[in-house]
Amino acid sequence: MDTDGNMDVMMPLLEESGISLVLPFEVQAGCDIVDIQKKYPGICLHGGIDKRMLTMGHKEIDEEIERVADVFKQSGYIAGLDHLPHPEISYDNFCYFVKRVRGLVFG
Repeated sequence: MDTDGNMDVMMPLLEESGISLVLPFEVQAGCDIVDIQKKYPGICLHGGIDKRMLTMGHKEIDEEIERVADVFKQSGYIAGLDHLPHPEISYDNFCYFVKRVRGLVFG
């Protein structure tokens, strides 16, 4: 299920309907994948990392990754941004983000 906006109200219905994967969990809409994963451990989550942080710097990218680091420890999470990347994201920042996420995923 691909959706924009805050998913809090819909998640119980999606779980009941047998939906097994939901994305992208936009941060600016109030979605928090850490909280959602705790409430719905049976649904695979994809995304939830604030794309806006990638327009800033390495420090902000690190802070955002640390904010969601617990979801990487659970099964059923596919790392990704909370929607398509902005054109303002530099190549350097995107590469840095990918390197940091790979470190969490693959150790």
